[in-house]
Amino acid sequence: MAQPLLLQFPLSEILPLAEHAAAAPNHRISSFSDATGACLMWVKDDGTYFMSNGLPHLPGKDIHNHVVHAKGWGPGTENDLRDTPVGGNDFAEYFQLTQPLSSDATTPLLEQLRAAAADGMRWLELEVSEESVGIAFSD
Repeated sequence: MAQPLLLQFPLSEILPLAEHAAAAPNHRISSFSDATGACLMWVKDDGTYFMSNGLPHLPGKDIHNHVVHAKGWGPGTENDLRDTPVGGNDFAEYFQLTQPLSSDATTPLLEQLRAAAADGMRWLELEVSEESVGIAFSD
């Protein structure tokens, strides 16, 4: 059993992705997801990163869509992720911005991101285990 993996994403770069998704007139949704509307997409392919599902895409520096990689898990780390709870298969996980992160919470994810940034938090953190993915904020 693999140890949980903590992935850190700079909140100052994640919030613009979320704001883009929230403002976008259309959204990319996978037929494999129950998600609807504005979402942050957590993706694993060449590294692991977040992106907006808003359409039209938020242009990136060298690619068609802006992405924010996890600290230390950028391009070229795909094979290293195989031995972690993230695993070797490519995927996209959708986090709805208008919904709370858990069933016992009431604040939508977008509002949590805004509040965390206003409180000076620097990181959005995913704690990935073989059974679950948890989201937290840290400074």
